Amino acid sequence: MTSTPHVSAKSWVALTVVAILTAFIAVTTLPDYLSGGWPWTRAPQSPHIQALRDLRETGIALPGWQAVFHEQANFGGQRWSVQQFSKQTGTADPSALDDQVVVLLLPQVDHTNQPEVEWIDIMGAQRWTVDSREKLRVETETGTVTVNFGRAWNDQQTYAIAQWYAWPQGGHPSPSRWFWGDQLKQWQNHERLSWVAVSALMPVPPLSAVEGLQPRAEEAVQTIQAALDTQIFGSLDGTS
Repeated sequence: MTSTPHVSAKSWVALTVVAILTAFIAVTTLPDYLSGGWPWTRAPQSPHIQALRDLRETGIALPGWQAVFHEQANFGGQRWSVQQFSKQTGTADPSALDDQVVVLLLPQVDHTNQPEVEWIDIMGAQRWTVDSREKLRVETETGTVTVNFGRAWNDQQTYAIAQWYAWPQGGHPSPSRWFWGDQLKQWQNHERLSWVAVSALMPVPPLSAVEGLQPRAEEAVQTIQAALDTQIFGSLDGTS
């Protein structure tokens, strides 16, 4: 007598799961198959590329601050947006050092651009000496930003500086941090992680101790990151 093969309950469950997954994959990939547009055949793109390309021309607006001037400057062969702001408060003095900040921005302008250490070019162009360096961790409305913080000075001026690569809801001065975030973004959404190199300069009296300037730097980082999150990274487009 021939025995009937016995299929256990666990086997039936496994077969059912495989069948459901197969059907799901077929349904989700069939439109791409019929159109010839497999997702992995298209290079990942930044969803904010048009806003990034416009940034050097438009600059950013900082709530509570007035733009004194905006121009573009070349550092190391790269074209940066340069803006100076003064505080818009009843007690603010436009000539007071505490009420000023200079913001330099170098945005990604092509989907394939990757961050490098662009602010080294700025240091060389201004012939600055940089000291009192440290990492500063700043909490913003949308996430955490880590910046290079320190003092930069030459014969004409001394600045407290904060420098980082800004991306949506975060940022860090190390290109490797962007790289791993970009890899995750490509894997999850088939998109590039948009970025802007930021250098915030806060004029201070000559050779001021940098330790007492952290609250001012944190405020500047929070304000600039929030502006980029809303005005640049919050602007979606499909421009290639």
